[in-house]
Amino acid sequence: NKIRITDNLAILDRIIFFASEVCGAETLLFVGCAGCVDLNEGHYPPNPVHVGLAFGLRLMLAAQCFGHISGCHVNPMVILATFMFGNIPLIQPPLHIVGQILGAPLITPDVMSARLCPNFVHPYVSEAEAFLVEFIISFLLTMGYCGVWDRKIIVTPEAIFKQLPYTGASINPVRTLAPAVIKNNWEHH
Repeated sequence: NKIRITDNLAILDRIIFFASEVCGAETLLFVGCAGCVDLNEGHYPPNPVHVGLAFGLRLMLAAQCFGHISGCHVNPMVILATFMFGNIPLIQPPLHIVGQILGAPLITPDVMSARLCPNFVHPYVSEAEAFLVEFIISFLLTMGYCGVWDRKIIVTPEAIFKQLPYTGASINPVRTLAPAVIKNNWEHH
């Protein structure tokens, strides 16, 4: 595939793509963070399997609702890979990324309580190590998308579950940004 610079889509089409990414990012946080609910104030913390299933469900839901419109990438790394893979022109990624950044914090603050959807780094993990882990797992997720497009690459979700206790397995800068904005908590960012 060749990297494309532009296409002949109308402005209205681009606005629809933008709105689709806004809604997809909001869905990502709303449904995914529901699986992170810390019930009984720490006595029954969320199970990594429940969190993983919730975020898998949110991606499936967002993709079903908005995938046919914009591709519902809801991750800046994925949209950049989509461009580099030649599936979209250069003009689209900035619109998608801005839509994702604006859409994620739309989840209401009452849903984002202090015990919901935390971003954390394990006390024994340095910030540099956490960054490296998030980068690697985001890379693997992006390679998973490339595998769908190419049919030659195989990535299993096992790596995501193994990473959860160390950094919260954000895997997505947009997913990390929204709780930080809403809670005004910028530790480890």
